[in-house]
Amino acid sequence: MIARLFPALLLPIFAACSGPTDPAELAREGVAALNANNAESAYAPLHRAVRELPQDHPRYLEARVGLCRAMVHRDAGLCVQEFDAMVRESDQVGMGDVELITHELLASRAYSEAAKVLKSATEHLGTNERLRALLKEAGDAAKAAGHEEALKDLKGLGYT
Repeated sequence: MIARLFPALLLPIFAACSGPTDPAELAREGVAALNANNAESAYAPLHRAVRELPQDHPRYLEARVGLCRAMVHRDAGLCVQEFDAMVRESDQVGMGDVELITHELLASRAYSEAAKVLKSATEHLGTNERLRALLKEAGDAAKAAGHEEALKDLKGLGYT
C-alpha cells in the first residue's frame, strides 16, 4: 500500500520544486534574479516569459528588457540586437529601459555595445536630458577604461 501511495505523495513535491509555470510569474522571477545580480538564473524564466506572454501583456516589455539585460552576461552583441528589435517594434520602450540595459552593459565593461544601444536609443527615442546624462556616464566609463573604439562611437553621439 505504501508503495502505491509513495508516487502520489511525491507528485505535489515535484510540482512545487519545478517553479512557476505562469509566464507573468516567470517574468517576475527572472527580474528578481537580475536584481539580485544573478543573471544566469534569470535567463531561462525571462526567455520563456517572452516566448509565452502576448505582446500586449503588461509584463511583456518588462520580461523583454530583463531578457536583454540577462543576455549581456552571455553575449552582449545579442543584447544590442534584442534592444534594436525592441525599439523598432514597440513605442513602449522608455528611458528607464535604456538606462537599465546601458547600466548592465557598462557594469560588464561592454562599452562598445553600450554605445550601440545609446545610438539606437537616440535614433528611436530622440535626445533628452536623461539620454545626455547616460551618454556622459558611458563616455566617462569608456574613457576611464581606455576603450578608444567605444569612445569614438560615443563622441559621434555627442559625448565631449
